[in-house]
Amino acid sequence: KRSDFSSEKLLLKLLPEKSNSFGLNIQHRNSAYHNVEYVHIRSSPNEDDIKALGGTISIDKYSNYILNRTFNKVFDVVCDYIDDNMKHLNDNKKQIGVICGNLDLVTHMIDNLKLQYPNEDIGNYTSLSNDKSSELKKKVIVTTSMSMDAGDDSEFDILINLVPLSSEPALEQIIGRIRNKPNGKFLYVDVTDIGISANRTQYARRAKMLNTKLAASNKIVMK
Repeated sequence: KRSDFSSEKLLLKLLPEKSNSFGLNIQHRNSAYHNVEYVHIRSSPNEDDIKALGGTISIDKYSNYILNRTFNKVFDVVCDYIDDNMKHLNDNKKQIGVICGNLDLVTHMIDNLKLQYPNEDIGNYTSLSNDKSSELKKKVIVTTSMSMDAGDDSEFDILINLVPLSSEPALEQIIGRIRNKPNGKFLYVDVTDIGISANRTQYARRAKMLNTKLAASNKIVMK
């Protein structure tokens, strides 16, 4: 079971000192309707990992790091959200989207989700799919940030992002894939490995933009 991280010390380290608009369950402007959860995992990259990752975050290299070093932790996070919302998925035809950084991670994620949930249809909304429109009808859909950029009619109730983006237009485009109904309960989940220094920098930028512009509420979850 996930446990909430009530201390704000971590945010104070990661976010600019001048920022005072962050905290747990802060209510923002009325037009913001998405809830945001920041899930923090902490790996311990060795010297070879750090060298392979480089000084700045490459989405492809970081996705390979997840694949080879932290997949079990990340997979547990994804499964926690699926398990917590499975009844709603079955009753109300809701959808969960999982955004990966490259196709190798997508394939591995789907293979493991099919083993974990053998009775559920797991969608593959990427260039690997022969019929992308049919994939969008499934309850759990795995995709990439590049595939999401292609333009489609996807509307998720819960969107779990494993990609360490810091581009404001890219984040706004991804957030736009969540259902636009102010009275609903829709969730954007940002998963960050804070054991990697470059991730912490990008997370600070991402959190500032999300909390200021898009989040109806936000909280940190430690895994």
